[in-house]
Amino acid sequence: MILSKLSSCIIACLALVQLTAQQPNFRALPDGYYSDHIEVLGAKPAIIASQLYNKGGVKLTAFNPENERHFVKMADGQTEVNKDRYIGFARNGVFYWNFKGDFYRLGLTGMLSHVVVTQTSYNTVNGFDGPYTTTEQISMVIDFNTGNSFAFEPEPFEAFLQENAFELYQEFAGIKKRKDKKRALFVFLRRYNDLYK
Repeated sequence: MILSKLSSCIIACLALVQLTAQQPNFRALPDGYYSDHIEVLGAKPAIIASQLYNKGGVKLTAFNPENERHFVKMADGQTEVNKDRYIGFARNGVFYWNFKGDFYRLGLTGMLSHVVVTQTSYNTVNGFDGPYTTTEQISMVIDFNTGNSFAFEPEPFEAFLQENAFELYQEFAGIKKRKDKKRALFVFLRRYNDLYK
């Protein structure tokens, strides 16, 4: 009996901690490169845009990561910023997420943020016709609480809700048809993010 009361108290405390977590305010993020989700949550970029220079050593007047190479001054000269080392960058209140070396603008933002990425696959047909590529757009979700990402499909989203928001999970799991679950994804994503406002 005491063990049962203790476990219910622990579960209630964990739920309270989860509900009090704050979602990132993407509009207030300083321009710069972010190494991980913790820097995004704390609005503290690893490299602030005002610390960046062009190859000639001239301080940047505009922060444009998609089209420019950036450098940081060091004691022994300047070093090029390796963009692949960062989960993304913020510019003018918009966050761009790094997926396989390309940056994609977040659509719906919050503790769970939605992004559409482009994935290219290289294949051969029966090994004879040579390589060909296929490109598809994939809808993904980034969990800024953990830094993990997953496909924005009913099955992984339901598994996420089961671990992180059990009441929403029960409601989502109650939807029987997969096509109805697909239609409800954005509604439940917004409802999950509302828990963190």
